[in-house]
Parts: sequence; C-alpha cells; structure tokens
Amino acid sequence: MLSDPEDGTTEQAKGQLSGGVNRGHVTGQCHTSGMRDPAQTQNASRNATMNANAAR
Repeated sequence: MLSDPEDGTTEQAKGQLSGGVNRGHVTGQCHTSGMRDPAQTQNASRNATMNANAAR
C-alpha cells in the first residue's frame, strides 16, 4: 500500500530522481482522470508554469 502523500503511482518521497530538478508537488491533484482528486492535466496555471520551465 502507498502512504500519503502519493499520486496513485508512487509515494512522493520515493519518486525523486537523483540529480533531477524538483519543481515541487501539488496537493489535491492526481496523475490521471477518474481518481479521487482532479487530473493534473486540468490545471492550466501549473501546466503553463511547467511549460515555461521546460522551455529554458
């Protein structure tokens, strides 16, 4: 079983990549639709921020 906080795929603490750039976690969202929380793909503001970071 996964412990909270988790996104339905992996526990937050175990999903960090060594050497990766962590842009933070958002609570109250899930990785896909049909889950307890709304899908992260529906968060236009967060997606715009992530797209801007990716364009650097």
